[in-house]
Amino acid sequence: MTANPTRILLVDDDQVDRLAFLRHVEKHALLYQCKTAGSVAEARAIPHTEKFDVVILDHNLTDGTGFDLLPDFADTPVIFVTGSESPEVAVQAMKAGAADYLLKDHDRNYLKLMPLAVERALRQRRDREQLVESQELFRQAFSEAPIGKAFIASGGRFLRVNRALCEMFGYSETEFLESGFQLISGAPDTPDCMERLFPKLAGKVQNYRAELSCRNKQGHEIWIQLDIAQVPDGRGQALTYVSQIQDITGRKSAEVELKQAREVRTRLETQLYQSQKMEALGSLAGGVAHEFNNMLGAIIGYTELARLELGDENPSSPKLDLVLKASERAKDIIQQILTFSRRQELKRELINLQQVVQEAAKLIRPTIPASVEILVDIGSDCPPVFGNTTQLHQAITNLCTNAWHAMKEGGGRIVISQKIVTLTGETAGGRLALPEGRYSVLSVSDNGHGMDAATLERVFEPFFTTKGPGKGSGLGMAVVHGIMKSHDGAVSIQSEQGKGTTVYLYFPVQAAAVAEKPSVEKPSLPAGHGERVLLVDDESALVMIGTKILQRVGYKVTGFTSAREALAAFTQQPNGFDLVITDLTMPGMTGIDLADALLAVRSDIPILLATGYIEESIRDQASLLGFREIILKPVSAQLLAEAVHRVIGKKN
Repeated sequence: MTANPTRILLVDDDQVDRLAFLRHVEKHALLYQCKTAGSVAEARAIPHTEKFDVVILDHNLTDGTGFDLLPDFADTPVIFVTGSESPEVAVQAMKAGAADYLLKDHDRNYLKLMPLAVERALRQRRDREQLVESQELFRQAFSEAPIGKAFIASGGRFLRVNRALCEMFGYSETEFLESGFQLISGAPDTPDCMERLFPKLAGKVQNYRAELSCRNKQGHEIWIQLDIAQVPDGRGQALTYVSQIQDITGRKSAEVELKQAREVRTRLETQLYQSQKMEALGSLAGGVAHEFNNMLGAIIGYTELARLELGDENPSSPKLDLVLKASERAKDIIQQILTFSRRQELKRELINLQQVVQEAAKLIRPTIPASVEILVDIGSDCPPVFGNTTQLHQAITNLCTNAWHAMKEGGGRIVISQKIVTLTGETAGGRLALPEGRYSVLSVSDNGHGMDAATLERVFEPFFTTKGPGKGSGLGMAVVHGIMKSHDGAVSIQSEQGKGTTVYLYFPVQAAAVAEKPSVEKPSLPAGHGERVLLVDDESALVMIGTKILQRVGYKVTGFTSAREALAAFTQQPNGFDLVITDLTMPGMTGIDLADALLAVRSDIPILLATGYIEESIRDQASLLGFREIILKPVSAQLLAEAVHRVIGKKN
């Protein structure tokens, strides 16, 4: 591809010089397209539509000088040619706008330098055009940028601002240029305001980013992200600040919303975590209660056997009755744990609060050091409450245990008292969130170290404890709170550091009196008539106790601690048994699986299920699963004998 020739206009009044220039171009095959003029008038007669890349002007012309034509070619690079050796002409030409100059000599050696001068002039023109283009691009980029931009003097005065900044703050360009950075920052108008606002820029840091809260012309708050940098002069002294300003009000609002959403999420995650911990605790409680049920079954069973063998006249019998009574209380506690693990409601009834508190105090007394005094001040005229005895025992035990832990090693005093209050208006509807009416208020007070306000705020949170590692579960007050909610009541606390704590339990007063339970003479154990019973339980102690009790009342019993062995024995003699009693949870084969296998061998065999706890779904489908009856462990001799008698009686 052939390059375009350089278009050159030569203005020289010496025809010999003009011809010499043209011959030089032709001789050296310079890619020039030349036009010549011999005077100022002739040069000016050339149409303006004819453009040139370079103009070569001779200094002295017949009708003027080259200086006369310089304004005519202001947009074209001009090479000034002079025969004068005076440097003043060259300097004057350069000041007047010439791109270069050459000195004529008699041998015309300057023509050899002409191509270099032309190339240099063209390069300068290109550089100038690029500079103009860059300046225009910068102007457009600055003025039309979608974010705010500004040049700021060291004293804070705006030197230049763009349209986006004006729109961002609502000020005109004139208002900005007549003011300083204080217009948007609100800082005092001082010569050192920029250094005061951005102290880091006073050191070695040349770039700085900050997020500032500002006010627009309407007085509304807007948040900006300011990126600011120093522009130093050649001596390294900062003269101007270059800044870029973005409106981040929307982002700030989104950050606030995101923070709130994260707080909500954290709160929900915490609630979920607490729920999972409570669920895990419930599962653990169910497993522990199941094991404790088996141990308690052995205690009850061996005690009842001893009681049966000794008879009513033996002086040890009343002591064994007390063991059985305590075992019944333990049985109730186990049922409460199992109910907690299954999230089921406990049975409630009208109870005498005075009696419950006195019983609880007797049970607590051996567990608390003798240096701690327990006083119960509840009158006999205390009205009844509708509740669950076992749960109230637990609530009082938790409160007394907390009170003891709050005391110093020297001991202290726990006072349990009761009074009747009537809640109305704000008293009822405040933090207690109770309906108006009469309430029996049970208070547990101690003279321990008390609690501060921060502890009081969190006292009902599950797993929150002020005790050291291994000294508390953090569930005591959470359980008390849950118990009172289930009793349609409430709990409140008053405490002050160094002065002790009082916990108030609010129970709705019940008008009816507690009915005295009639004394019922203990019935005798129903007897069997040699019926054959297959007893299956993975606990050997329970198999032994059940075997002895049933044998004592007239049954023939074959016991197994393995469900598979029991199935093998039954398969060998399907008609050798009149009844099967099986545990539910056993290793290798559950009671349900065993029942399926037994019924597959003999479809009419009566099966009785004995278990510590059972899901409602299994209870509802007991008959479909093959069970004639379900009894809950720990099983007393009376309950076991009656159940066996009923099932065999139905069969007969």
